[in-house]
Amino acid sequence: MVQFKSLINEESNKKIIATIQSPTGPINIFEPTASDVAAIMNMHELVDYFNRENDLKDKEDTEIPITGIRVVRELYPLLTDITDFDDLSDEEIQKVIDNPTEALMTVNAYVNRVIYRTYTLMILTYMSNLQLQHMENLVADVNEKTLDMIVESASKTDEGREALENLKKSTDALQEQQREINEKDVLEDEKLAKENSEASSNKVIQMSYKERLENQIKGKFEDVDQ
Repeated sequence: MVQFKSLINEESNKKIIATIQSPTGPINIFEPTASDVAAIMNMHELVDYFNRENDLKDKEDTEIPITGIRVVRELYPLLTDITDFDDLSDEEIQKVIDNPTEALMTVNAYVNRVIYRTYTLMILTYMSNLQLQHMENLVADVNEKTLDMIVESASKTDEGREALENLKKSTDALQEQQREINEKDVLEDEKLAKENSEASSNKVIQMSYKERLENQIKGKFEDVDQ
């Protein structure tokens, strides 16, 4: 019996899916976390590889060409506990890629499996979303057809026609109320805009009168000084 709380995979405590023994020590292969999966999906080199062939079954027994230095620098720290990438130049990393040990080839095999599962998960998620969208479209179509059938069936009897007429009247009344509310809002907006405009004009007029009055007083004092 699997407990739900056991299905957690945290960045700080990743689950180990395999341990490879090498002459320099054990190498742990980690199960990717949700953020690791997102990072893998954003590696364009891997995306391009999978886009060249749509049938994953043809790839199950083949090796993904993990030859890009950028892929190795970004992928291996996510899925293994191999270190020292920051201490190596691109030329040194490429030399290791071109001349792998048996342990590194084994690590590559596990990394391939993780990548396949990641892309399979992506495809399943995409297919599920398509199916959900298709279902929503079907439900909407069924609802519309059901409504048409109800209207058609109701229109065949006097009571049904009367109910449809009352429904139409109620709908028209609601639409008229909404129209009146919209018109009222427009009128209030226009009234507010007009009041603001008049207040602004009055302010300008008052300022002009004040300036004229100040100029007249100033002129009188100048005459007296002369």
